Order: sequence, then C-alpha cells, then structure tokens
Amino acid sequence: MKQQILNLKKKLLLVELPEGNNPNEFLLTWDSGDIFHSKLLEVDLIGKITDIAEEQFNQWVKDGSYMKTFWNYLKNDTHKSNQLQTAKDSFFSYLEKEGIYFENPIEKPIIEEYGYFDERDAEGHFYKSYWESEDGEETWSEAIHLWQEAEQKVWNRDNSYIFQIL
Repeated sequence: MKQQILNLKKKLLLVELPEGNNPNEFLLTWDSGDIFHSKLLEVDLIGKITDIAEEQFNQWVKDGSYMKTFWNYLKNDTHKSNQLQTAKDSFFSYLEKEGIYFENPIEKPIIEEYGYFDERDAEGHFYKSYWESEDGEETWSEAIHLWQEAEQKVWNRDNSYIFQIL
C-alpha cells in the first residue's frame, strides 16, 4: 500500500489501496519511518482520484499568477506561459513534483531481435546489447533495471483514493 501526504491548500492523503479493499473500512496510519511512531490518522474519504471533479481540485491548488490560470508546481514560477488551464492539471503537476506517477516516466526499452548479437533475454531472444539513452549509451540491463525501478513506483490510478486529513 502506497500513501503520501499532500500539502496543498488543504492537507490531503493520497492512498493506493490493495485490490478489493473498501476505502470506507480501511484503517489508515501514517508511518513516520520509525515503526514505533506510526499514528492513526483522522480522515474523511473524498473519493477515488479518477472520480474527482474540477471544482474539487480547484479547492486544493493555488491559483496562477494570471487570470483564470492555476499554479504549475513543476515549473514553480509566475510567468503566465507556465501557468495551467485547469485545476486538475495543476493537481497532477503537484503529484509529479512529489514523484507520484500513474504511468512510468521512463520509456520501456524494446527488444530488437537480431541474429548476430550475442546477448539473449530470458526467453532466449537475441537483443541489442546497448540502449541509447538521453545521457549517452547504457547497457540493456541497466536500461531495463531503471525502467523496472520506476515501474515499481507507479501508482494504480484505479485504486488510488484521496482523503482529507482532519
């Protein structure tokens, strides 16, 4: 189970519940990193993240510096070209700034089958032994490892709920 406190205009808790759990019956604790200092949180369920309306997002995010815009938490500056048009986009820019992703930000390396490379994947296919990244070249196994690490941090949008901390 993943959970993250969101420090916006209202203090919220984003929780990814395991499959089949009812958010109304789930006991939430905040783990400060020390097993002896977990505490029970008083929260109200707002809803599943996929069901939140624009008006609700609007109550949580900062207004932009320009008429009818919203704060871009990733850019974090006041220039009007960096402001966002919807509160929902502003909210998701906050999540991204906090390292919360619903899709892997790293493109999955694709196996290109060739008969003349001497490295094989788990299924026995030959593959390109170097993967070109933005930083230069890294080995295929490094690229797969980076992608897998990022994939483990991806949140399941359909099982993610927002609670208001009381």
